[in-house]
Amino acid sequence: MVTPSVWSGLSEHHMAFGGTFTLSLATLHALLRDICRSVWRAGFTRILIVNGHGGNMTALHALTTELTAELPARIAFTNYFTVARDVVRDCLEVQDGLMHACEGETSMMLAARPELVRTEHLAEAHGPDIALPAESTEPVYLAVPFERITVSGVAGHADAATAAKGEKMLSGLAKALADAIARDPWQS
Repeated sequence: MVTPSVWSGLSEHHMAFGGTFTLSLATLHALLRDICRSVWRAGFTRILIVNGHGGNMTALHALTTELTAELPARIAFTNYFTVARDVVRDCLEVQDGLMHACEGETSMMLAARPELVRTEHLAEAHGPDIALPAESTEPVYLAVPFERITVSGVAGHADAATAAKGEKMLSGLAKALADAIARDPWQS
């Protein structure tokens, strides 16, 4: 079973940029907890939560731990962008991984929904290189609003995005996720 995507997550750090929606941690956890309970009640004993937003990572690690204790089901968690780090790295030319509105994310949008990309602005669409908070090697975590990192909202190099890269990434990411499921991550 594949449930519908949850369209919002933890985006407090992006609130300075117009059109942003965010959930509270409690709301995200309650929503996903209820979805997982529903999946379990439908008879499924193995659940994989697949995340698509870097801002959710730490919260979903904690939720996975809690759900494992609460439900008589095996709960696993991954991010589409970490289950296929090699695919992402191999598709990108100027970045090592995904950032925000970057070469990779913009390439996937050019492939999937090109009408939503303002291609006339791609030449100036670049910003600082960043690491996802959950992958940071900094010894101390500090929540930093995204407008302090980048004025435009771009972190990375959207100016290097192409639809061809996006097609390659989307195909490779889907295969990597399918391969991860086939290896049965619940056996650990």
